[in-house]
Amino acid sequence: MKSMSILNRTLSLSTAALIAASLCTSLSAAPGTKDLGDVPKVDASAITVDGKKDELYDKALNIKTEINNGGISADTWVLWSDDWLYVYAEVVDPDENDISEAEKATSPWTADSIEILIDDDNDGENYGMQYRVDFTGYGTWKDRNANVNYYTPDVIGDDFLYAAQNTDGGYTAEMRIPLDADEGGEVGYNIQVNGVSATSYLVEDAWNTPEYYYFVLGEPLPSAPAEAEAAAEETAAAPQTFDAAALSALSAVLCAAGIIAAKKKR
Repeated sequence: MKSMSILNRTLSLSTAALIAASLCTSLSAAPGTKDLGDVPKVDASAITVDGKKDELYDKALNIKTEINNGGISADTWVLWSDDWLYVYAEVVDPDENDISEAEKATSPWTADSIEILIDDDNDGENYGMQYRVDFTGYGTWKDRNANVNYYTPDVIGDDFLYAAQNTDGGYTAEMRIPLDADEGGEVGYNIQVNGVSATSYLVEDAWNTPEYYYFVLGEPLPSAPAEAEAAAEETAAAPQTFDAAALSALSAVLCAAGIIAAKKKR
């Protein structure tokens, strides 16, 4: 009885310790610990950056802004290939505000725009890169760690590609973003949508926090020919089946033939 009491007390203490540990973990978890899912890998030649939704985006990881203010929000779809991240966005923004060329070159965030923030290794120790496209199709980016702005066409470079299209009630935007990560890698991801009188986020104060949510760079999507070939192989390898009625009739014929043969032998 004494040993049973000691066992029960040990189990109770262990259970309490596990509960306490789980509470501590949940209370101390940073926003950057949230896994958004796997991003499929695609062939870079299959994506055209023009502000229109390529068919492959239907198989992409869909990430929405979680904090939406003033009727502004965004849906994004994410794919990747070697060296590149592809983001297609559909932005709801009923009241768009353009700015002058001079303002675009100094304060582009004051135009209605969507920003994608990337931390290639999701280490939470740096602010990563910030890429922006406004509703007119003007793109800018910033190296936040080096605190260097690329706000004019002469310094933006060819690696960052971008486009936008106007829609009823908003606009679409598409970006090809340089990516320094491999399959299985975790990449920090953040969204900020700038509007006339409101801002929407994936994580609040997106531009001002290194604690991003993250996604995992997943496996390649199978190509259409590969899918067809796999289906053919699966069909060939599958055991062949017959219609039950036909099989029953065949059995009856074989049985009758066997009986006749046996009679002849007699």
